[in-house]
Amino acid sequence: MASAPRDDNRVPSLIAVSDVDSSTPVILEADPTNKALKVEVAAGGLGLVQYTEGDTDTTFTGNLMLAEGPSNTATPLLVDAAGHLQVDVAAIAGSVDVNLQDGAGTDITSTLVGADQSLDVNLTQSVSLTVTATDLDIRDLTSASDSIAAVQSGTWNITNVSGTVSLPTGAATAAKQLADGHNVTVDNATIAVTQSGQWDITDISGTVSLPTGAATAAKQLADAHNVTVPEATGINGGPVTVGTAQVEMTFTGTTKSLSIQSDPDNTGIVWVGLTGVTNTGGNAFAQLEPGASFEADLNDASAAIYAISDTASQNVLKSALT
Repeated sequence: MASAPRDDNRVPSLIAVSDVDSSTPVILEADPTNKALKVEVAAGGLGLVQYTEGDTDTTFTGNLMLAEGPSNTATPLLVDAAGHLQVDVAAIAGSVDVNLQDGAGTDITSTLVGADQSLDVNLTQSVSLTVTATDLDIRDLTSASDSIAAVQSGTWNITNVSGTVSLPTGAATAAKQLADGHNVTVDNATIAVTQSGQWDITDISGTVSLPTGAATAAKQLADAHNVTVPEATGINGGPVTVGTAQVEMTFTGTTKSLSIQSDPDNTGIVWVGLTGVTNTGGNAFAQLEPGASFEADLNDASAAIYAISDTASQNVLKSALT
């Protein structure tokens, strides 16, 4: 019969009895660090389910193998579909030699390419490739007579051309070109031109057509010919009041020359022009400040003269020789 162990003070420790005969003493053991009582749980004990190899269950509730995870947490060990234990490999400092094998257990070799080590892999899987395209032209261009039609885009710089180059119909080949120093005769032809700017025309031969009514020698006066200018035999005119609407300057008889003067006492500007002259100077050919005048040798029967002002009630003095 076992005796209970005693401490230094001869105080006995706790003991238990065996569950076999319920009488044999059994010494109890505890963890020396945390003083926790060590208990061995028999398989299938505590009323839980005991599993055997190959069992499946949505939620396991029996005895399972656990591992200590982060923060001292018990974590189930995981396996993949083939029953292989899944392990996360932590980062390893330095270099690691790895031996790779294919599915038949044959080592996979490698070849150094530059600074990289490349695996030697033979692909035996056939690949079927389907290409869908519009106007796709795929040909073997190894034939010396094969060609591809090209469309020019931008400028082509073509050099080092060998073989025969086809020229367009009517191209100027050497047989159709003139020799150096060859004189070219141009048949007489008439080309219609339109003058732009001033033309200095010299060395004219042949007949030059003049416009209708041009002053030819037959219509010009001889040298030293005397021209008689009819003298004026009368004069008429007088004051006229003008405002912001145009007023015609009328005279008696056929005028040979006329004069229009703005009264020195006027306060506005007087404009002189043909019909349509405005009080802002539009269509005017003379601007008269107070005291200014306008004279012209003119027959007013062929061109009526009007006066207008930018100010109302301005006086104009008109006169004409007839």
